[in-house]
Amino acid sequence: MPEKITELPYQELKEIFDKYFSKEEDEMKTTADQLREEGREEVRGEELIESIKLMYEMKFNNNISEELIKVIENLSVEKLQKVRSMIPEMDSQDKFEEFIRD
Repeated sequence: MPEKITELPYQELKEIFDKYFSKEEDEMKTTADQLREEGREEVRGEELIESIKLMYEMKFNNNISEELIKVIENLSVEKLQKVRSMIPEMDSQDKFEEFIRD
């Protein structure tokens, strides 16, 4: 009997997944795939945060506060993209803060 699940034959693993999961075989992600995806999201988030800080400083001629940095660091990548795209349209730092706290 195999000591680890990774030692099971492919067909046996497929049967186990088919029995307990309703997903198609090609939809299942390996742990490595999931980690790569999470890593890409993390890097993407960091890049967005850096670009938001730079755009904020250029737009408002002021450094972004540590408090606001903490707020944006907790935003999703999707929200960070919206924030970055809205900075050129914002006419005040208050509008920026209002937008990120929504």
